[in-house]
Amino acid sequence: MPEPRNAKGVKTTPTFNLADTSCPRYRKRSRQSMRRPNRFKSLAILILLSGSLLLSGSLSPGIVARALASEVEVMPPPANLPFSHGRGHELFQEKCAVCHGGDLEGTDQGPPLLHDYYNPSHHSDAAFFRAIESGSPQHHWNFGDMPPVEGITGKQAEVIVEYIRWHQREAGLY
Repeated sequence: MPEPRNAKGVKTTPTFNLADTSCPRYRKRSRQSMRRPNRFKSLAILILLSGSLLLSGSLSPGIVARALASEVEVMPPPANLPFSHGRGHELFQEKCAVCHGGDLEGTDQGPPLLHDYYNPSHHSDAAFFRAIESGSPQHHWNFGDMPPVEGITGKQAEVIVEYIRWHQREAGLY
């Protein structure tokens, strides 16, 4: 096939009128562009979201397994959660959310931690540590005594309490 040339004999590349729908190049491009976003957009969003959650340490297979076993809704980390509280979110979801709710708003098994009763002037951090380690007798609510939380180290309890306090500050409790 001879190369296209203009009136002066200079080589040119063929041009296509993109407004002309009979142009094969236009039809091919429009069909591909219509399919590509539908096929890859959801996958790309899923990969980015799961990658960011795993990198931040905010989601682990343990959270999902416990939530499925106890039928508690696993709450994703808040959008404004500082990176330093990612582990606290994960531990809270694993160990505390069954009773206190994934969003700290309480359940039918335990009280909300986003309540004025639990601000630092009423329940100090030490009270939270004692409740985690030794349990707590019923006093403000009618949920019964809180049992000790099994399998939490002192450092993990500290991380959980820091996460709870962050949430309380965000909610304007203090």
